[in-house]
Amino acid sequence: MCSKISYISYLDLLGIKAVAAFDYESYFEHVVAFQKEIINCQRNNKWQGRNKVCVYMFSDCAYLESNDFYALCSFVNNLRMSLLRNGIFFNAAITEGSLGADIINENAVCGNVFQNKDTVKVCTLQNTFGGVGIKIDDKIIEKLPKNSQYSNLIAKSCFCVWDGKDSNYKKFSQFYDVKYNQKNIDKILFIMINEFLKTAYIDKRAARYYFSSMKTCTSQMTLSEICEFIDMLVKYKLQKNMLQCLKPLYYFLVNSVYDLVYFKCKKDLQFKLDDEYDLSLSFKENNVSIKEYLDNLTAFFFTNGFSDNLGEISDCLISNRNKFIMSIFYINDVKNNFTGYD
Repeated sequence: MCSKISYISYLDLLGIKAVAAFDYESYFEHVVAFQKEIINCQRNNKWQGRNKVCVYMFSDCAYLESNDFYALCSFVNNLRMSLLRNGIFFNAAITEGSLGADIINENAVCGNVFQNKDTVKVCTLQNTFGGVGIKIDDKIIEKLPKNSQYSNLIAKSCFCVWDGKDSNYKKFSQFYDVKYNQKNIDKILFIMINEFLKTAYIDKRAARYYFSSMKTCTSQMTLSEICEFIDMLVKYKLQKNMLQCLKPLYYFLVNSVYDLVYFKCKKDLQFKLDDEYDLSLSFKENNVSIKEYLDNLTAFFFTNGFSDNLGEISDCLISNRNKFIMSIFYINDVKNNFTGYD
């Protein structure tokens, strides 16, 4: 039993219970891989002399606890990366508390028991999180010291809240995720897009889980990485109904581009909000103007030109500031199409 535990986590594999209904062998393989990777992560922890993380796993779920927030986040993130290589995904939650874990082994009964109501709190946090990722309790974020260790660990992200009435991807909620510890983040993003598309053809509601991971990826990509990603993305051949489903990714990418350009130019003292359109023409990445990248991305998602009402787009997808910048961009594009405009 761990003592003086201050942080706990609960995680659950995604989608494999549905697989069990028609392919019990695949379900079994997923569970075995899950348990194997947890053991490997724990062995690596001990080998590297990291702070202790107590693990209580069963079937396709696990409870974790540690008195070190950073160590717990790192453990769950390392597990996420190792499972991702096997095509296995989970959603997890981290909050303050203690599991009060103990082991029962008597009268032919053997098992773990959790004797603290915090187990309900972390399960509730995880159950209300509709995404692939690691949802960190906002109360933890508020208490974290403002230092580079934690700023390099945490990403602001969002997940889709399903609207059963309209069956769409309009409502999103913000959350804090753990950043991927991966250099080639574009590869993870493409994996999530492929998983989304594969799932969306069968179940749009289940597919929404992958948006959170897409947001976490785009929030930690550099401008060069995003531009290179756009070049690859626009080569996809997707049906119109799938482009419509995938549209939140469009706003994730545009939002990141505007953020990166804005803060870079603000840092260089050469940016004014109303000058965005001219800036997008002159500012280049890989010898190509930002405007060209954005034009290609827009043409990919909107075959007949941009038509959305920005006021109806969730602020989690694109910020209000970037909506304003985007409106300037499109208004100036319309102006340039008028013959003889002064």
